[in-house]
Amino acid sequence: MSDEQQYFFGESESSVDSANRLTIPDFLRKSLGSRCIVTRGPDRALFIFSLNTWAEIESKIKNAIFNREIGLMQRLMGGRAEVQVDSQGRITLPRHLQGYANLGPSTAASVIGQGSKVEVWNRDIWNEYSRENFGYEEIYPAAKLAGLEDVVEPVAA
Repeated sequence: MSDEQQYFFGESESSVDSANRLTIPDFLRKSLGSRCIVTRGPDRALFIFSLNTWAEIESKIKNAIFNREIGLMQRLMGGRAEVQVDSQGRITLPRHLQGYANLGPSTAASVIGQGSKVEVWNRDIWNEYSRENFGYEEIYPAAKLAGLEDVVEPVAA
C-alpha cells in the first residue's frame, strides 16, 4: 500500500487478552499490512507504524549519532518490535512495551488512528491525558500552529 493511503483516523476501545494480544480494529489495521512496528511513544503510549512508514522514520534517525535530540528519538524508539497481525487482527505486545504503556492482560486500551500512526494507550491514562490536554488553552495554539486559526476562534476573555 502506498504511503499516501496510510492515514489513520478514528478511535476504538480494545483490551489486552491473557496471551498479551491486542485487537486492532479493522478500520485501522487495513493499512498496516500483515506485519507492523510497535514502539514507545511519548506519555506512555505505544505507536504502531506500517513497515513502509517505519522505514522512512528509521532512515531519518539511524545515522545521527552526535545529535542529542535525535539520540533521544533513537532511544525512545530503540525498543521497537516487528509484530505479526494475525487472522483475527491481533498483535502480541512484547512485555517491555506492555510495561512501558501499563498494558497487561485484561487491561482496557484505547486504540487511536493518528495520521501516519496508530496509538495505543492504557484507557485510564488516555482519559487522564485527554482531560489534561484537550482544553481550549492547548487546542487553539495547536490549531494556530497547523494554520487552522480561522477554523478555531479564540474565546473572548
